[in-house]
Amino acid sequence: MKCFTYVSISFLLFALAGTSHSQVPQIEREALLALYNSAGGTSWTEFWEIGDTDECNWYGIACNNDSVTSILLSNNGLNGIIPSELGNLTNLTGLYLYSNSLSGNLPVELGNLTNLTFLNLANNSLSGGIPVELGNLTNLTGLELSNNSLSGSIPVELGNLTNLTGLYLYSNSLSGSIPVELGNLTNLTGLYLNSNSLSGSIPSELGNLTNLTGLFLNNNSLSGSIPSELGNLTNLTGLYLNSNSLSGSIPSELGNLTNLTGLYLYSNSLTGSIPPELGNLTSLTALLLNSNSLSGSIPPELGNLTNLTNLNLLSNTLTGSIPPELGNLTSLINLYLNSNSLSGSIPSELGSLSNLNRLALGTNSLTGSIPSELGNLTKLTDLSLTENSFTAIPSELINLTNLKFLSVSKNSLSGGIPAWLGSMNSLERLYFWGNPLLGGSIPAELGNLTKLTILSLRGNGLSGSIPSELGNLTNLTTLYLADNSLSGSIPSELGNLTNLTYLNLYDNSFSGSIPPALGNLKELTGLILASNNLTGSIPVELGNLSKLTILALEVNSLTGSIPSELGNLTALDRLILASNDLSGVVPSSLSSFSIPDSAFKFEPTVAWPAPYNGVTPNSSLGLEFNNIGILNASDATIYVCLRIFTDELPSSAGGVSQFDMGLKVASLSEATVQITKYREFNTRGALNEKAQTPDCSGKFETTTGVYTDIIQTDSSVLETTWNLIDPTNLIFKLDSFKELTAN
Repeated sequence: MKCFTYVSISFLLFALAGTSHSQVPQIEREALLALYNSAGGTSWTEFWEIGDTDECNWYGIACNNDSVTSILLSNNGLNGIIPSELGNLTNLTGLYLYSNSLSGNLPVELGNLTNLTFLNLANNSLSGGIPVELGNLTNLTGLELSNNSLSGSIPVELGNLTNLTGLYLYSNSLSGSIPVELGNLTNLTGLYLNSNSLSGSIPSELGNLTNLTGLFLNNNSLSGSIPSELGNLTNLTGLYLNSNSLSGSIPSELGNLTNLTGLYLYSNSLTGSIPPELGNLTSLTALLLNSNSLSGSIPPELGNLTNLTNLNLLSNTLTGSIPPELGNLTSLINLYLNSNSLSGSIPSELGSLSNLNRLALGTNSLTGSIPSELGNLTKLTDLSLTENSFTAIPSELINLTNLKFLSVSKNSLSGGIPAWLGSMNSLERLYFWGNPLLGGSIPAELGNLTKLTILSLRGNGLSGSIPSELGNLTNLTTLYLADNSLSGSIPSELGNLTNLTYLNLYDNSFSGSIPPALGNLKELTGLILASNNLTGSIPVELGNLSKLTILALEVNSLTGSIPSELGNLTALDRLILASNDLSGVVPSSLSSFSIPDSAFKFEPTVAWPAPYNGVTPNSSLGLEFNNIGILNASDATIYVCLRIFTDELPSSAGGVSQFDMGLKVASLSEATVQITKYREFNTRGALNEKAQTPDCSGKFETTTGVYTDIIQTDSSVLETTWNLIDPTNLIFKLDSFKELTAN
């Protein structure tokens, strides 16, 4: 981070080093040659002419009084190890080997270089521990070992280096705790220990480092609370404690750090409320407290931080309303309040945040209408209002001409999708899903949004057909229209969407055939057309979709044979064709998919008019079963499915555990029925109309002869209990019943 400082200082050292041309002592020459030989000197970018007997002429070497005083070989292609002989260069004041490919351990002999003021070995591949002997280098003002693979603990002996102004150990694999002795380094202006594996608590002694302007402890495994003593560091401009395991509350003393421009506490386990004292930090440009467990309300005092450009409080448990005072933060570029428990309405004052690019208020409990004043935020590129209880979208949002991302999913929106959305030409992602009261048709004007890559309208109450104009959205990668009441045919124009990777039209009422033009969508990985009313054959052109991993066509009325061309889909992981009316045989190339019999045309018989017994109950009954028995009055037979139990444990009869049964009414006056036919339940593997595997509501206990079931008649749904009174003739007598009503 500070290498540029060392570079400029090192050149200054060269300028002051004198121009002596005498040979250095033999021991120093041997140390330089050891470096040349162990660090691949012949392959350096700037190599040494070792035949030159004046070592002070060698590239990167500075001398004074016939002795080597500085080595500057940064970014010079060094590889190999640092030789221990460098410890013999006892007059060295600067050693700069950063940004090379050096590996191996740091020689303990570097601790002999007691005249060193700068040691910079950053950006290499050095490993092993930091030698405790470096604690001998009491003249050091800069120690830079960052971006290596150093491990082990930080030596407490580094606390002896009281002249240090910068300690840079970031991006290594250092572990253990932070030595309290670092609190002795009162000349430090920068302490960089981030991106290691340090653990334990933050020493309160760091509060002694009152000259610090930057404290970087982020991206470690530090735990415990934030010491209140850090509030003493009034020169700090950056406090980085994010991405640790810190707990406890945020000390109110941090409100003393009035020079702070960045406070980064995100991704910890902090609890308690946000101290209102943080409103004193009027120099802050970034306040990031996200991804903690902070509670309570957002302090209105944060409205004092008029220099803020980034306020991130997402993923906490904050409650209460959004303070209108946040509308004072006119420098804000990003405001993230999503994933909390905020309530009330959006303050209209947020419409004053004229520099805002991103506004994220999703996953809260906000209510009311979206304020029209948000239409003033003309620089906005991202607006997330998902998962609240908003009821209406103001037409003023049409003014957000720079908007690229809009999500109003999972709200309480009603009416229809506004046609004016088609004028927001910068939109790239539009999420309008999960509003069940949102009806009407899909506006054809959405076909004007030619920059769209994602269009998700699933889980609404949309009706009508898919506008052919959506075929203009040639940048689309995802089109998600599932779980609506859309009808009509699938437009062949969707075949123009050649960048599409995912097309999901599941659970609608589409009819007609599958357009062969969908075979043009060569980037598709998922094609979901299940649970519709599609007819005709499966287009052979679908065999062109070589990237397809899932093809779901179940619960339709498709006919004809399965095209052998589907065998070309070598990436296919799931092929679901159940509950159709296909014919012929399964192509050998698709045998691994175990296509069930239910994919093929069911031939009803008088004895078994359906592929499995039962019907789907009304969802308002709240039953745990998705399939119950039914009385067919025309043949006086109750068609049921039952499970076999023995001593309350699942059992079987002849190896079969679930049966379709035909219970013929034997005597109305005696309320008896007789089993006249039975078979194994749903051997075809048919699905219900919701593409679910039907289950059995009936239960027969062999030890007591008691049969319980839920049975639908023409006008009622009954919870019934029967007793087996004639095992020889398989006759049951009704014992009790109760009519079920909607919840």
